[in-house]
Amino acid sequence: MRKANFELLKGLNLYGDLQYRYVKYNIDGPSDQFDAAKQQVPYNVHETFNFFNPKAGLSWTIAPRHTAYLSYAMAHKEPTRNDYENVLQNSSKPRHETLNDFELGYNFSGERLSFGVNFYYMRYKDQFVLTGEQKRHRRNDFKKTSAIPIVAAWSCKLLGAPSTSCAGMPTLRGAITEKKILWSK
Repeated sequence: MRKANFELLKGLNLYGDLQYRYVKYNIDGPSDQFDAAKQQVPYNVHETFNFFNPKAGLSWTIAPRHTAYLSYAMAHKEPTRNDYENVLQNSSKPRHETLNDFELGYNFSGERLSFGVNFYYMRYKDQFVLTGEQKRHRRNDFKKTSAIPIVAAWSCKLLGAPSTSCAGMPTLRGAITEKKILWSK
């Protein structure tokens, strides 16, 4: 994994992260499934995945305690052993999952109060979705998810008092409000 951070202008940073993942499956042997003739279905998987997962973004320090950011990331996930086992008796094979993630956000960090809002839009291709059945997934060809999480935390710091309490009262560590808009195509 390689990470980089460049200051383009005072307070404006460009950052990036490059990740390469190599996954190789070599599985030979019997499965837990039987065909119509009550013969155990062989379980032979020889598959290689080469994933490139980039991330890039801009971070802008508007003022000493105010930061805004914009980022893009791509991630991949290989099928699990169970995904291969679920398609043994047909000619298809599971495909890897691809995620494209776009984010835009703002953070305020004060002495006692921290606040952040983040908008994200995620587009999945061939997403693995649990169906609720044992060891079963189904595949969404395309799924889009967006949300606007808002996070706030307040900390009471008195002389001699730990940061987790204020005169014996627990500190409000965080209140999270999240609204999600989900749709599938």
